[in-house]
Amino acid sequence: MINRLNLLIDDNLFTPEIENFILLDRQIALDGNHGVNHWLNVLKLGQKISRKNKADKQVLTYFALLHDSRRIKEVGDNLHGQRASHDLQKELAKNNFLKLDHNQRTQLLEAIANHSISNAKSTDITIQTCWDSDRLDLWRISSEPNPELLYTKHAKTKRMINFAKKLNSIEEDRRGVSFSLKELWKKK
Repeated sequence: MINRLNLLIDDNLFTPEIENFILLDRQIALDGNHGVNHWLNVLKLGQKISRKNKADKQVLTYFALLHDSRRIKEVGDNLHGQRASHDLQKELAKNNFLKLDHNQRTQLLEAIANHSISNAKSTDITIQTCWDSDRLDLWRISSEPNPELLYTKHAKTKRMINFAKKLNSIEEDRRGVSFSLKELWKKK
């Protein structure tokens, strides 16, 4: 897990402001089910889906890093998305440290606020891709994602669901899953 966290820390897009936001009042372990490995899986899944549907990679990246930042427990914390969105909105009002435009900020806040609501609704492809990338990573807790609860055409495919399963079966160090956030955004 430490090696994977270093992937983020060594990337200059993982700023001290983002690190502080994630770690502020953190009450669950970084190596738990909603920790660094999950964030990086969500990022990788979002990256793969966005190649097909052109979802905003910058929003997807910040969603992956921030969506579980206000969890207070691993299971049964149904309000964590709303807390994270609310806290992020307050922080961005003081300092737009993410450098997002108004539309991107709106997408990110909505995606975070509603990501754990199974019947959430949105017609925005970026928000849908955020939600799908999180739900596809249910394999980490030995739960197969239900295609009926996914939003995007590409996420619902057997191929994508199997990719998510394989992502969670790769050994801890995951040498084959390396990336730079800057490179990810350049592919946009």
